Amino acid sequence: MSGNEKVIINGNSAELRVELNRRMRNFHENYLMTARDYAEFGAYEEAVALLNECTGKYPMLKYYEAYYRHLTGESDDNVRELINEAESRPTDYCFPNKPEDIAVLRFAIDFGNGVRAKYYLGNLYYDKLQWQKAVLLWEEAAEAEPDFYIIHRNLAVAITTN
Repeated sequence: MSGNEKVIINGNSAELRVELNRRMRNFHENYLMTARDYAEFGAYEEAVALLNECTGKYPMLKYYEAYYRHLTGESDDNVRELINEAESRPTDYCFPNKPEDIAVLRFAIDFGNGVRAKYYLGNLYYDKLQWQKAVLLWEEAAEAEPDFYIIHRNLAVAITTN
């Protein structure tokens, strides 16, 4: 966070911004972690601006952006559009595992009926040994998106091992 603060203090210097992004290696978790730090004290605009610096297509970047924009009073249409963008991003290597992810994914589900958000939240709950919650979410996701084979695999594993 201190690197981003240095950029802001120096008038959003393009040179410092490039250096910060180089140090963050365009790794989505670096941006998410720093954005969560900003959000903890209500600096949602700063969190959103930082999330937009990452050029990766990681779905959680857009779920978090939608959540933070909602908290700043952004229009429902814009927030819904961000959730839809998150839903359309590749699911490869997306494994939400932070406690903060629960509120963000729950928001996406409740606000935008996010099918993929149900899948991700199910994965998170399964990882935290809350199998019943995971199975319920995966069943809802499978009903809404029956061709998403990973959900069926997860359900098979959960049902046969727990």
